[in-house]
Amino acid sequence: MLATFRYNLKIVAPTLLWTGTLVSILSVLVLFFQFRGRDRFTAVTAGSLGEEFLPVVAAFFAGGAMDAELRRGAHELLRSHCVPLWHTVGYRLLVAVLLALVVGLVLLGTLYLGVRSFPLGMILLSATPPAICLATVSLWTRVRLGNAFIGYVVAVAAWVMNTLTGQMARTTGIALNPLLTFSSYTDRLQAIAAGALDTTPYVDWWWASKLALMAAAGCVFWSLTRRIEHLTEGD
Repeated sequence: MLATFRYNLKIVAPTLLWTGTLVSILSVLVLFFQFRGRDRFTAVTAGSLGEEFLPVVAAFFAGGAMDAELRRGAHELLRSHCVPLWHTVGYRLLVAVLLALVVGLVLLGTLYLGVRSFPLGMILLSATPPAICLATVSLWTRVRLGNAFIGYVVAVAAWVMNTLTGQMARTTGIALNPLLTFSSYTDRLQAIAAGALDTTPYVDWWWASKLALMAAAGCVFWSLTRRIEHLTEGD
């Protein structure tokens, strides 16, 4: 299994160069602005970075995860692998999500050590389901529409939507049910900071939205593997 994982990492490495460069630049900018405004940095800020920024990073990495086979119409090579097709797709997604979590660990770990302590482990854990879900959607979009850029656009659109709903809640006081957002654990941190943990509806059920995201990711993953099977059999 480890050898197969290393093989898939080697295959996707060239396609991750420009996305890795972009993510590195974005991470440096995030650190710059957070250190510059360190007095305003809180656990809620850290939660937002984990649950909103890391899924976009995972989606960026995942968008080109199958390009080695799909970009030049050589997807029939997927059938020559000695493992089931869904294993290959799963390994590629695993590489993308793990790289995103490594970025998150470095980014949040730097803020944890340099600015203020916060529940680092829980934030990374809560960021994993939305990262898996958005990465799967990004790759599905790339395979379905034949364009990696569209996968990136979908990822950014999901991030913008999640950000706008959070901004709407802060400005109007009308909050979306936390079970329907990526940032349910951040909402819990917000309730703790405001001393309203006992009076905020559903906030202790933040984990339910994570289970829902994993279920959604499973459905998209099934559809994704079916689509790739169609490509390798019909083209």
